[in-house]
Amino acid sequence: NGLMEIKCDFTSPGFTMILHRTTRCLSTDFNRTKHIYSSGFGQRFGNYWLGLQNIFELIQIEEHEYHIRAVKTTEEIEECTYSTFKIENASANYVIDLGTYKRPPGGLPLGDSMSLSNYNINGKPFSTYDRDFSGGCPADRKGGGWWY
Repeated sequence: NGLMEIKCDFTSPGFTMILHRTTRCLSTDFNRTKHIYSSGFGQRFGNYWLGLQNIFELIQIEEHEYHIRAVKTTEEIEECTYSTFKIENASANYVIDLGTYKRPPGGLPLGDSMSLSNYNINGKPFSTYDRDFSGGCPADRKGGGWWY
């Protein structure tokens, strides 16, 4: 129908949430099939995944940054941003392309954990326990789908 419900955070500078996962809301199971990850799941006021197809459609409109905000149990907030955020369509298994890491002005930097080290997700297709493209099935071990 062309409509989708989107969770947004309007704090500075404001962003669309594609994932919200907190230990305060353990009832949402993130170890789901590729089909469910494609359409999205969860509650907009709890743990939530927007859905790969929804993300793909949303980011076709204009260029977007990828912003990560991690809140520790001590309530410290660590952040980082990547200059671009693109994913390919379903037939290409939603391969991700992140731009350049940008350290946040002020605050605590989260670090470049998405494009450096063993956890580089750039150019990787999205994997779930039933559709593993990583060769090692980390979605099964880590309890959820991601660009492994």
